[in-house]
Amino acid sequence: MSNMYAGAVWERDRELLDLLGLHYVLLEKIGPVGSEATVAEEHRIWIHQDQGARVYSSDTDPRGYAQAYATIAADGEIVSIGQYLNRHSHEVELVAREYRAFTHVVLSPAAGQR
Repeated sequence: MSNMYAGAVWERDRELLDLLGLHYVLLEKIGPVGSEATVAEEHRIWIHQDQGARVYSSDTDPRGYAQAYATIAADGEIVSIGQYLNRHSHEVELVAREYRAFTHVVLSPAAGQR
């Protein structure tokens, strides 16, 4: 809560992502709107890093794009946050349970009387 009020939530968010080995990633597909997939479409992967975002293009740097894809893909597949949470629901619940127990102790009126 103190981070939220201090405007520093992004710092904790960044630390949590680093601890979990996760990254903010944007996948971009460039091509005609409403058309079926064609070979001519360009795909880009934007990966957030400390100094900004790094972009990998399937057109201008196919090898770099393939390496970036392999880096962010789980077993050859890129998953959304919803898919990730569904696949790891047990672990997510354990983290949530520990978080709730910690915040209850910190925020509990009885905790302030210790």
